[in-house]
Amino acid sequence: MTANNRSDPDCNPPSVKECITALVNHKDLFEMIADYPQAGINERFGKHWALNLAYIESNVHRYARAAEIFLLENAKPGGGSQDEGKLQTQLTQVMDPWVDSLFLHSRAVKNSREMALAPSPSKVFTRKYRLFNSIGGRSIRAANGEMSSIYGRDGDPIPSNLATADNEDLEPMAQFVNDWLMNPFIDYVGRPFQSLCFSLPMYEGNRPTTGDGMDVVNARTISAVAEAFVCVVAILVLIAPIATINTIQGQTLRIVVIPLFCFLFAASAQFMGPRSMPLYTLVTAYFQAMVVFVGTTSEQSIRQ
Repeated sequence: MTANNRSDPDCNPPSVKECITALVNHKDLFEMIADYPQAGINERFGKHWALNLAYIESNVHRYARAAEIFLLENAKPGGGSQDEGKLQTQLTQVMDPWVDSLFLHSRAVKNSREMALAPSPSKVFTRKYRLFNSIGGRSIRAANGEMSSIYGRDGDPIPSNLATADNEDLEPMAQFVNDWLMNPFIDYVGRPFQSLCFSLPMYEGNRPTTGDGMDVVNARTISAVAEAFVCVVAILVLIAPIATINTIQGQTLRIVVIPLFCFLFAASAQFMGPRSMPLYTLVTAYFQAMVVFVGTTSEQSIRQ
């Protein structure tokens, strides 16, 4: 996805006064990030890192050439200053900038790599960040003083240049539940029920004063729901081939169908994520044991 929200110094640059005002006006955003660190969204600044890395590398080459020339000239017999103190000072003046530029380059490469690999924010917390960052749609300046449009509008895809320092690190199934099931549940069930409760006199004082009162589901709750889905998917993936093969009469067709279901089983296990594999394996083993038990008892009943 191409990010179209990179900062442009010629496009409505904020004044110092606007930056100060933005910091003051977004105190609710900072308090929300303190409560939910996953909502702390920042820019990757990929273009800026690339530009400054090129600048640092140009300095490394420049200092390296100057140092090499100095070393070659002073390594010749009778070359350079004969004063030890003066020569030491000259050596320090030539070598230290080279060393400093190398360390700076190393730190810049490490930090740019960390920013490039930083996890993208989830849809839930991106939506929450956008809500608080725009102050209910009344502010055109984000907390950093830039235009709030660089973060996109509610419902837009998450820009690729946004990252978060605190990621929930959900498994694929948990992420699926969070993005595709929890949000509709909150939108169509949780929020209407919440609005109904806040309309009652006994809960009127607890009505949210900022934002839309959107709930944030704990990652442990999402993981627990995802584990239930793991069990359901594992059982369905195991039932499907048994039911299908029982309806197929030809042995050749059965041999063709079995690898397809094997691929489906492997793909579903991969989708569960590595931390869900023990549960997935446990369900599979239990189901297989039950199938063997049912098959054995059925055969004994037929013989009797």
